[in-house]
Amino acid sequence: MQRILLVEDNEMNRDLISRRLKRRGYAVLIATDGVDGVETATREKPDLILMDIALPLIDGYEATRLIKANADTRHTPVIGLSAHAMSGDADRALDAGCDDYDTKPIEWPRLLGKIQTLLERAEAHRAESVAADAGADQAPGSGIRLLVLGEATMRTEMLAGRLSAMGHGVDTVGDVDAAFQKLAPQPHDAVFLDVAIEGLDGASALEALKAQLPDRPIFIFSTLESAADASLCLERGAAECVVQPFRTEELRHRLDTHLELARHRSRPPAPDPGAHADRGDAPSGVHADVTDRRVEHLMRALLPPAWIDELRQLHKLPPRQLDDLALLQWDLPALAERLATGDATAMTRLQRIAVGFEDIAEDHGAQVVDIDNLGVLVMVPGADQRAAALAAVKAGLALHGLAEDTGDALRAAVHAGPVVAGVVGHRTWRFGLWGGSVTLVQQACHSVTRGLHITDTAWRLLQGRVLAESAGSLPIEGGALPIFRVESLS
Repeated sequence: MQRILLVEDNEMNRDLISRRLKRRGYAVLIATDGVDGVETATREKPDLILMDIALPLIDGYEATRLIKANADTRHTPVIGLSAHAMSGDADRALDAGCDDYDTKPIEWPRLLGKIQTLLERAEAHRAESVAADAGADQAPGSGIRLLVLGEATMRTEMLAGRLSAMGHGVDTVGDVDAAFQKLAPQPHDAVFLDVAIEGLDGASALEALKAQLPDRPIFIFSTLESAADASLCLERGAAECVVQPFRTEELRHRLDTHLELARHRSRPPAPDPGAHADRGDAPSGVHADVTDRRVEHLMRALLPPAWIDELRQLHKLPPRQLDDLALLQWDLPALAERLATGDATAMTRLQRIAVGFEDIAEDHGAQVVDIDNLGVLVMVPGADQRAAALAAVKAGLALHGLAEDTGDALRAAVHAGPVVAGVVGHRTWRFGLWGGSVTLVQQACHSVTRGLHITDTAWRLLQGRVLAESAGSLPIEGGALPIFRVESLS
């Protein structure tokens, strides 16, 4: 668990910030003044420091200077925090040695993004230091050699650091010509190509690399802005697309899977002509093993632990019906129209709402399982369906407040009912939900103009806990389903 040192003299701020960080999975250390902050940083060596600027004894500027002057703590990232957003404060903080700066009141999606970025940068730096200590010319023990083709950006640095930390030899180059010079004397086992390199035609670069390494996997890593280029590369034979933040275990699994497939493709055919029937160029047992491992990875990435146990009991896909659930569907139709016209500010607004909703979903135990244009379908597992429905409504109300703050009209609906959950796809595995409950909550969401609504099924579960008024009915096969507009919790 990563540890964050919070240096803050205000008790209320300490409580609010530390509780929020703990909910995100961080361990929190506390210091109440500048001197205590320096001593705690030296003693505990945290992974990151949140440094209030206005501190007693010595201020945050001086405390940061002392921390950065100490060889044991100089590489610890520090984010300066100030309640007084005066001109020049950020420059003073950076001059004192802070790695970044933010203001109070805290805008959590922004601060959490900075924390994650700095922690990833620090981890990449540590991995590179370990690799450098082992000797620049000595390949790590795995025997696997990887080439990372990307400009000298933090994104490239992070990815190379993750791959090095796995024990692989990693070469980093900044352009295609340099990549071919590296490949000529020693063909690599896999290549990671950044399609966001300025002036690079990602698809053409991919084809050139595949011609040089026809049997080796080539991965794409990119930013949101270059998603279209990444998609085109996938269509033309790239192994997979990996997106920042680069999680070590996910990278390890994806790389191992494709390297294993590549090894089996390079083996000579088995003597028995029927051994490969209906399985392409690899033995059926190999494909089954790879498939099982990919499904296992997907389940760990997307599902609550209790659900994974249920899926394992089946030993096959799709899984059985899941009963005690509530579903929340939401979208922003006006924002979708602006995105369709190419409005540059619309993506920024969408990103702000989407990041905020990640925190909302986490706070209310919700699991985001499907994205359809701007519609996000969320399921909430609960001890019983009433608890799940209440959690879904709370999440919906919080999201409605977030959308109002940004000036975007939200429409959302909650329905409670069973679903069938499963994994589909071959090249890209995807977890999805199917069944009448999914259809009903989507129809209920799209039948209203704005606000949070619940179906009659959810309303019956929540009477006495939710204040709502009738909003008409939803035509369904064999009749109509009443809908209610939620005003507040009772």
